[in-house]
Amino acid sequence: MQLFEKQYTEEQIKELLQWVKDTKPTGSIDLGEGIKIDDIEFFFNQMSNILETRYNNPAYSGQICIAMNLRAKYESK
Repeated sequence: MQLFEKQYTEEQIKELLQWVKDTKPTGSIDLGEGIKIDDIEFFFNQMSNILETRYNNPAYSGQICIAMNLRAKYESK
């Protein structure tokens, strides 16, 4: 799992959003440590605004870290 970062770069976010657009991930995923996403597509639909506009705000780093870890876990399936 990716470690929590205080802030994310615009490049990291653009790469993640492009991955979501290209992959169109669906289903559910258990990220461990009590974090389970029941609907990946819904999760990214809800997170897209935060990802696009708040990536450089440390208050949202936790949510963005979850999105990054979801991608990594999804790709490893």
